[in-house]
Amino acid sequence: MKTSLQLSELLRKYHRGIASDQEIALLESWYNQRSVNLDPGVELIEMQQMKHVIWKSIQNEIAVLPVPKLKSFSRKWYRFAAAALVLLTIGVGLLYYNKSDSSKSKQLAFAMPGKNAATLTLANGKKIILNGTANGEIAERWGVKITESAQGRIAYGKTDNANGHLGNNLLATSSGEQYRVALPDGSEVWLNASSTLKYPVSFVGLKERRIELTGEGYFEVAKDPLVPFIVVSGGQEVQVLGTHFNISSYAQDEKSYTTLLEGSIVLKAAEKNMILKPGQQACVSKAEVSVMNVESSYAITWKEGFFMFNNEELGMIMNKLARWYNVRIEYRDQDIRRETFFGTISRYEDVRKVLDLLESTGVVKFQLDRDKIIVERKK
Repeated sequence: MKTSLQLSELLRKYHRGIASDQEIALLESWYNQRSVNLDPGVELIEMQQMKHVIWKSIQNEIAVLPVPKLKSFSRKWYRFAAAALVLLTIGVGLLYYNKSDSSKSKQLAFAMPGKNAATLTLANGKKIILNGTANGEIAERWGVKITESAQGRIAYGKTDNANGHLGNNLLATSSGEQYRVALPDGSEVWLNASSTLKYPVSFVGLKERRIELTGEGYFEVAKDPLVPFIVVSGGQEVQVLGTHFNISSYAQDEKSYTTLLEGSIVLKAAEKNMILKPGQQACVSKAEVSVMNVESSYAITWKEGFFMFNNEELGMIMNKLARWYNVRIEYRDQDIRRETFFGTISRYEDVRKVLDLLESTGVVKFQLDRDKIIVERKK
């Protein structure tokens, strides 16, 4: 968006209900780019006024279709709701945050957003703490050099002496951490919070590039038609020759989700083999496997620095917050976990702002107690 005038005009068109899908998408894009920083040319009062109009429209829709039935909504409704909550985040989220009482400020004071950090365990058992401070070579063994950058990434140098029988390395992130690794074959992996990636020190001489994942990772696999790339995680096996995909396989989520963005993959689970195409997502739950068409880019918003809730159950949302902000979750009402929500907000916001956004729906409320978030239904 080139000027503040253009943004203000789009907001006014949205206010009058004549904004097109493309213009709504522009508003979403503007927010994604600006995150928490308001455009200096847009008055805060204008954003607050817009909030009232949008929220009234949402309430009118919810009066017809209750929140638990949002799964039947069309993608157009999702775009409307997501854009509306995005603007709510800007127009009223900051207001809620600024007016937070002092007791909330004292609570969860250490529940800060995650950062680029991880622990690398070498094949010989040596552990290396990764936090971007090394910014250079951190290890060398059997002709393999490992370097770390200040941007939260490690890379393995290619050498002629290395071979694929030197053992495995283990990259692990704790709650509140994320990291990125360039594997020996040139493939890139982004590792989300509370995740581990186990992989060979070198792929030279191996018939397959087999790695193991727990948690969530986004993969951009280097193409090699002679040596397939295989990811084992959560009771499933994904085989590719070179493609982009995301796997979310946390034990507490009970289901594993594999989303394909580019190329094709073969997924093996529950004694079934399936080929996924771009824009498809496989859901694996115990002995069941299902495939659905999705907007695949939503699956990797975490990598781009955002939480995006697309008709997502509160239980899943709170699991994400627990991993990213390193907090515990306690439910006073277990049924509230099944309520569904739409919305978008930066992962680098204070956790209180994320909770305020969810509370603004009038469905749920939260209490903060040291390192714990207490969840209950709003009465």
